[in-house]
Formats: sequence, C-alpha cells, structure tokens
Amino acid sequence: HAVASKAVEASKRRRKARSRYVPRAVVREVYGRDEWQCTFVGANGRRCGERCALELDHVIAYGLGGPTRVDNLRVVCRVHNGLFAERDFGADHIRLKRSQGRRPRS
Repeated sequence: HAVASKAVEASKRRRKARSRYVPRAVVREVYGRDEWQCTFVGANGRRCGERCALELDHVIAYGLGGPTRVDNLRVVCRVHNGLFAERDFGADHIRLKRSQGRRPRS
C-alpha cells in the first residue's frame, strides 16, 4: 500500500502543477499590471480599449504546455481570446469546440 500511496500522491502533485487554477493573488497582479484592459495590440499599433468581458489568457497556450504564472498570463477581451485560440489551435478546431459547447473538464 505504501508504494501505491506514493504513486497516487505523485500523480496528484503533477496534476496540481499543471492546473488551470489561477490563485487570486496572481489574478489581481495580472489585472493590475494590464490596467484592467484588453492587452491586444492591432497591426495599427493601437491597444484594444475593451474593459468588459475580460478574461485571462495564457501567452503560451495552456494546451501547448504554457504555465499558469504571472509571466505567462495576460488580460484580453473575449473576442481577442478567441482570436489567440484560433491562432494557437486553428479555426476549425475552435469552431468544433464551440459547437460542442462547454463540458466539464475531467
């Protein structure tokens, strides 16, 4: 039982290390750093002015191994979060995921 227990604990630590959970202190730091505004900058050099429907986005996508840390998170509006997702995973993949709706993560 001791070996099995150690394996279970190691598995829990690995899952926790790769968690999407963002501690409140990290959320506050990222939103403060990004001034509660979408950080997307268009080709014209202008920053998106959206301050509603804001979300945290992984600069290096979580699904591609990006960590959930202050230096890999940014504030973006829902529209630009979708744009980044399409760039990272492809428009077809994102369309498929959207058509499937939100499902609980296991």
